[in-house]
This record gives sequence, C-alpha cells and structure tokens, in this order.
Amino acid sequence: MQRRWESTRRYIGFIVSAFNNLVTFCSFVVTILVAILAPIWAVWMVLGIVLFLAFLTAFYRAFKLNEKRPVETVQDLRRELESAAKAKRLLESRPNARFRVVQVFKGARRGFSIILYSDQACQFDYGTPFEVRRTDQLNADGLIVPKTIGVVRAMSTAIGKKPFEARLERGHKDADFWRSVQRATVSGNPYNPPRNEAIPYVPAQLHGLSAADMEAFEKTLAHYQAGV
Repeated sequence: MQRRWESTRRYIGFIVSAFNNLVTFCSFVVTILVAILAPIWAVWMVLGIVLFLAFLTAFYRAFKLNEKRPVETVQDLRRELESAAKAKRLLESRPNARFRVVQVFKGARRGFSIILYSDQACQFDYGTPFEVRRTDQLNADGLIVPKTIGVVRAMSTAIGKKPFEARLERGHKDADFWRSVQRATVSGNPYNPPRNEAIPYVPAQLHGLSAADMEAFEKTLAHYQAGV
C-alpha cells in the first residue's frame, strides 16, 4: 500500500512539474512574441491613425477648395478681362503703332528689366500686356516665321516716342530663350535681342470683343462676385 502511494505521488508530481514547465515555456514564448509583435502593432496603429487624419485633412481641403473654386474662377476671369481690355484699347486707339524689345537687363530675383520702344506716341494703362515675337527666322520661301518668346506687361502708363520698361510674365514664355538671356545678362551687361515685334496681347477667345464689351463684362462679374 505504501509503495502504491509513493508511486501515485511521484506520478502526480511528474504531471504537476510537466504542467509547470509547459506554463513556463508558454510564458516564455508569449513574452518573446509580445516583445517582437508589440512594436509592429504599435507602428501599424500609429500609421493607421496618421493615414486616417491625413484622409480627413485631404477631404476637408478638397471641400474648401470646391467651395472657393467659383470665387477664384470669377477673380481669374475678371483679371483676364481687365488685362485684355487694356490691350484692346491700345489696339483701337493706335492700330498702326509698332512696338519692339530693344534691350533686356538683369532684374531682381532672377527677373528681367525689358525695354520696349514705340514708333508712335501712345498712351496706355499700367500692366498692358504685349506678346513679343521673334521675326528673324525665315522659311524656305524667304517669308518671316514669327515665334512667340513671351508675354510682357508695361510698367508705364503713357509714353511719347521713346523706350518704356516692361516685365516678363512667368506663365507665358519660351523657357529656352529666356534661359539664354539670363546667361547673357548674369554679368550685368544688357542683352540685345534678335529682330522682334511686340503686339498688344488679347487672348484668342476674346478677340471678337471690343474693349467696351470686356469692361462691361468685367463689371457684371464684379457685381456677381459682390453678391456671392
């Protein structure tokens, strides 16, 4: 009887010891997995929160942009009409006037000081746009092939038969040509451009309108914008 009890006790002790070892081993494995996976889960959780916040920010910005777009569109159209009306008035008042760029100087902030010349006494508004075209290139038949190199805006309001200053519009230019001008003027020397002509610039879609029509349309948009 005593031997049977001892055998039973050793068996139970073995079972308890095996169970404790299994629990210890599982605890060790879980500890390792937690040590490995916890940072990964933390990273994924943080990344998920960041992406969610980025989505909310993008959605909000898109909503605000759509909300502002009609107002910005009207503002852009008003500026284009006002600018085209200045050029149209000059064309209507001096249809035979001829303009050309005579020199270009290095300006502030990598810009240019562009000097134009008029063969007639003209009066126009500050910011009147001119499309400058090269006229020194010929085709096979010997005819001039004009090439637009940029749109400039007058920095004067009225001139006689004398030079006046203009600035280059960033969005309407021959980038390669103006890079060569920049290299030529970097030392401070003036650049003498090739043969050219400068024409008061009216966008193609507005050619059929008179200066008075453009001004009336701009005023109508201004009234609309005031009520938005």
